[in-house]
Parts: sequence; C-alpha cells; structure tokens
Amino acid sequence: MLAPCLPALVSCVLCAARRRALLVGSSHALAGLLALLTLTLTLAPAAFAADDLMPLAEVRPGLACRGLTVVRGTEISDFRADVVDVVSESFGGPAIIVRVAGGAAEPSGVAEGFSGSPILCPGSDGRERIAGALAATTGDKDNRLAVATPIEELLRVTPLPPIRQAPERAGPAGSTATGANASLAKRSSGGSSAPTPRSRPLRAPLVLSGVSRRLLARLARVAARHGLAVTAAASAPTSGPAASDLRPGSAIAAALVAGDVSAAAVGTLTYRDGNRVWAFGHPLGDLSGRGGGPGDGLSAGALGRRSLFLQGAYVFGIVDAPTTPLSAAYKLAAPTPGVLGSVTNDRSAGVAGLIGAPPASIPLEVGVRDLDTGRAVTLRAALADETPLDIEGGPAFGVALTLAAALDRAVGAEAPRTTDRLCISLVVRQLPLPLGGCGTFFDGGAVDVATLATTLVERFDREPLGLSAIRIRLRRRSGAPEAFIDSASGPRRARPGSTITVAVRVTVRRGGRRTLRFPLRLPRKLRPGTTVVRIRAVPADQQPRGAGSELENVLSALFSGQASAESELPAPRSPLELAFAVRSLLPVNGIAARIGKAGDRLVWRNDAMRLRGRAQFRLRIDAPRRR
Repeated sequence: MLAPCLPALVSCVLCAARRRALLVGSSHALAGLLALLTLTLTLAPAAFAADDLMPLAEVRPGLACRGLTVVRGTEISDFRADVVDVVSESFGGPAIIVRVAGGAAEPSGVAEGFSGSPILCPGSDGRERIAGALAATTGDKDNRLAVATPIEELLRVTPLPPIRQAPERAGPAGSTATGANASLAKRSSGGSSAPTPRSRPLRAPLVLSGVSRRLLARLARVAARHGLAVTAAASAPTSGPAASDLRPGSAIAAALVAGDVSAAAVGTLTYRDGNRVWAFGHPLGDLSGRGGGPGDGLSAGALGRRSLFLQGAYVFGIVDAPTTPLSAAYKLAAPTPGVLGSVTNDRSAGVAGLIGAPPASIPLEVGVRDLDTGRAVTLRAALADETPLDIEGGPAFGVALTLAAALDRAVGAEAPRTTDRLCISLVVRQLPLPLGGCGTFFDGGAVDVATLATTLVERFDREPLGLSAIRIRLRRRSGAPEAFIDSASGPRRARPGSTITVAVRVTVRRGGRRTLRFPLRLPRKLRPGTTVVRIRAVPADQQPRGAGSELENVLSALFSGQASAESELPAPRSPLELAFAVRSLLPVNGIAARIGKAGDRLVWRNDAMRLRGRAQFRLRIDAPRRR
C-alpha cells in the first residue's frame, strides 16, 4: 500500500523539482511538480494492485483462506475461511463455499454486517490474494457455512460517476467492468449473479442512529410487519476513518440519511482501486423498504444506478442472540460522521462507488418546540436524492424519520390529544418562492402531511424540478380544544352586499357553552326574498388519530411502498399546480358558509380550537337601495 509512504513520496517529488528548477527554470519545474504530485496522489489511495486478485479458476477446495472484517471499533480483524467447494454456473451463478472459524467469527459465526468481507486465499507463490466477497450464509444452525461472491463477479459492477441531474433514459448502465480490473472480470464464465438460490443472503438491516430506544421500538415493530429488519445504535463515538484509511475489511455504510439522524446499511469494503471501491457482495435493494415484500429484507433486488452516501462505520460489537426480527447475529454499528464519497451502482453481485465525490443531496432542517415545557430541538441531516433515477421514497422517509426523532427528543411523550402548528418550506430551484405554508393540526396529522408534501415533490416529473432544501418547524402543546356547533343566528333582514354579524352557539368540550361571532359579507347579486345561510365547520369532521398511531401509520405506508392517503394525492401538471397541491395538504380551520345556492366559502378562520358540526338560519334579503 502506498498511503503510508505518501510523505516520503512527496518529499522525493519536491527534491526532484528543486533539482530540475536549477536546470530548466522555475516555470518548467512547477509544471513537472504538478504532474508528479498528480501521479503520486492518484496512486496513493490504491489498496491492492490488480495482481492481488485471485480468479475463480485458481480457487479450489481445501484452500486455507481467511476473511477480514471489523467486529469492534474500526480495527480490522481476521477469521479463518477455508474453501469447502466452488459452485458452478448450474446453481444460478458462480460462488465460493467457505467454512468460517476463529478470530472475528467467534462466537457467532457469520453475522449480518459481514457482507463484503474479503476472502484472501494463498496463491501458488504463497502470497494472499482476494478471491471473493462474503455474501450469504447457507442457513446452518451455527452460521459457519457461508457463500462468497467471486471477486471477478463483483468487479463487473462499475463505479459510476455521481449524478448531478436527471440522466438520459438509456438502457441499464454499469454492468461492464472497466479499467485495470477489466481483464480479470472477463475471465469469469458466468454472469454477475449473487449467491446460489439455496443460500440466505446476508441482509443489510436498516441501521438507525440518533433515535431513542422508545422510537426504535416503534420503528422496529412497524418494519417487522413488512418483513424488514431495523436496528439502532448510539452515534459513533469517533470521527471514523479518513478516506485514505479505507481498505479491504473496513466497515462502511451506504446511507440514505446522514447527519444528526442517520439511516444506512452497514457492510464491509471488499476491494479498492484508487478512488473506486466495491463492497457488500450482494445487492442493497431499497433501503427505505418501498417495493419489498414480506421476508425480502432490505436486499430484495438490485436497483441499478444509485446515489447514496458512502461513510465509514463504527462497530460497537456483535449481537449474537438477537431479540429483533433478525434471525441471525448482527453487528451493532453506526455510520461515522462525514461523507467519504458515493455509492453509485447496485447490482446482484454487490455494490460499487467512488471515494471523494459526494452524491446529490437535499439538506433538511427540522425544528420542534414543546409549548408546554419550552424545550426546543433542532436536527439537521442530508437526504440522498435519488429521484432523478426514479427511486422514490428516500427523502419522504428521511423527513418522517427526522421529524419523529425531533418530536421524541423535544416532547418525549405521547399525549392522548395534541395540537400541532406545522410550517413546511420546500425550496425548489425552478420557483421564486418555496412550496408549503403553515397549518394547525388537532390530534395528529402533522408528520403525515410533511411526508406527503415531500412525496408530492418527489413524484413530480412533468419537467425538471430540483428540490434544494427542506425546512420544517413544528410547535406542539398537549390537549386539543374542541367545540360542537349547536345553533347559528344572524339579523332578520339585510341587503345584498352588506356585512352582517353571525353568532354561533357552541358547546366546548369540558368547557361549557360559548358564543362565537364573526362578520359575513353577503353577495351583491342576492335576489330579494328569504334565503338560507348554512354554516359548517372546516375541515370536515374527522376522528382523532392520536400522535402515537400517526407515526406508525406513516412509517407503515412508507415501508409497504405506498404513501398514506396516496390514492387521494393530486397529480399536478405544472410547478404552479404543484405549489397549490402542496398548500392544499395543510388544513384550514374555521367556518365555511353557503348562502342560498352559492357554493361554500371560508368566512372565518379559527386555529384556536377544532369545530365540529353545522347549523343554519333564515335571512330576509331586502331589495337594494336605489341611488
């Protein structure tokens, strides 16, 4: 590896430049210095050379190999991985069967999170070479018999450049290896299939950090109903490895959400060539759970081109007797702060990415204040933006998760009845003003609406639309004042175009009776005679949902691949219609009136309490005065 020698190399380059400066002048020396530095820095990150890879043809039963992974902190440990057999193409794809023991494999055997662990086997010259990436177990009781994806199969997954805008709708990309590893990949006799159908892929459980145990329990309960595994750990206690420190065996994370709250799949880096990396040995699938079926886990299928955060990971330890929906032991881990690059390709043989270039992302800021206690919490995160790739659900999931975490930290309770004031600001590059607005919610609905608003923007595809920032503010107080309309009255007579005072008699829940008064302007074109003024509470009567059940409903809808109230979502055809659609999600509370045969219109806005019911009264319309 050249990274440890980097200072010495740079020193040599500087010495050579000084000598050359004496001969050819400073300008030529500077050009030479830049060229040499560029070459040096390009070569330095390479962890293994192409001749450090072992083609499948050289792998044979009985080879005493070893695997590399992290089981504590960020330090790489090894374990025995003796080759039992080499699986032929007839089993659905070439694979290496290994039996693990000792070292990092004790006492749990292969655990979730070992995905991508490089398997190093001795060549004919005795030197170790990477032969494959750990990808699955066979389902044996002790998790000792495992399956590895051959390294040439993994190298067929091409690290693609991070997306900056919507790509051309050409055919599938990234299925052909390029660069120094192309020759090795061509030796493979099969396609880029993952482990055999009889194996059990090592699922990449959705790892959350920045959430409490209480919130995790609710998330895990919902995810389990959809066959998904969710784990959580405290935030990583270290800044994590630098990009230059990533090497085969390092713990890494492919993250959907990164920041004060994170959501990621944790695995192991298999191979590195300069700034290009390969990992996992199996597909990631949809990290937000959308589109997966029960029992599919989070690796239900490769999604092709991706745009996820590449981060380091810190491992707290191995949970070898899980009580979660995971059926096998797993690594208790969390992504480390800082984005090291991008995960850009997700195929059946594994994933690939680039170190250095970050993916397109959406900054999110969520602020929650508990009006009962005055406690305020602000969380910031970045959301991986894969909407240009038609992979939906990530930003909406990130909004729901971060808002739920902020509510949990600020309020820390699930009151039976609540009043929320929600303000949403969705900044879109193509529009002069942000989308969104403010609305008051009684007994839940705020998290649902914030998620649906983000979903609306995600799904808008009539023209390019760049969501550049999301800002959410929520103020909550316990209790939901409520009043029931008993009757309404007004003056006996009025003229068209005049303004009358309407008195509404209400019964306040646990508060006695009150009279509410508001002005009502009559239409100018009312005909003389008796008309009926009908009033009703808006929005329409609805049953309280409760803040606790609301979050579970939202997450259940996201995990199942269908946003709650999705069938009722509008389908805007222009950015202007999109702006109205987002605004229409926010409730307007008050009273609407209908005079005669005219349609309803909001005549009085009241966010102090929820009104229910309707009433009416008769009004004599006199002829307008003659001028």
